[in-house]
Amino acid sequence: MSAQPEYKVGMRNAYNEINIERELQLLEFGDTIEVKWLDACQVRNVPETLIEHNKVFATYKKKTGQFFSVKADQLYRQRFLILIVDTYLDKRKTSQRHTIVSMPVSTIVKITLIRKSARFKVVSEIGDSYLKSKDLAYASAQEGVGETVSTEKQTGET
Repeated sequence: MSAQPEYKVGMRNAYNEINIERELQLLEFGDTIEVKWLDACQVRNVPETLIEHNKVFATYKKKTGQFFSVKADQLYRQRFLILIVDTYLDKRKTSQRHTIVSMPVSTIVKITLIRKSARFKVVSEIGDSYLKSKDLAYASAQEGVGETVSTEKQTGET
């Protein structure tokens, strides 16, 4: 029976790292994703026996939201995935506000795409917007350009 390789500080799972980078490259603004990552934890009143047995304490996190972007912080230039988890109007109801979760990319263990977002694409010289999906549907100002527009035909029945 062969022994497990000894873990060394700084050792990374190259396979997982490559898969996370591939997933990040495929994401577009607004895609609904589930992200699982590891976070730091603080534990009080830990018995000496757990420390002697090298017990690992970990905080496993999971969050679902809309992909915003990947940005580097200014101090250490580490990359962070920014996820929008809630959108609401401010108190005056004049502008949108967001609740975000920002996590270091190096701590992410899995990204699952739940749903691709509908995207708009300007396809004419006069600026008419069209919904970019399997079918192209004209998105007029009355239908709310910037909102998801149904591509099903309206029958008028209620």
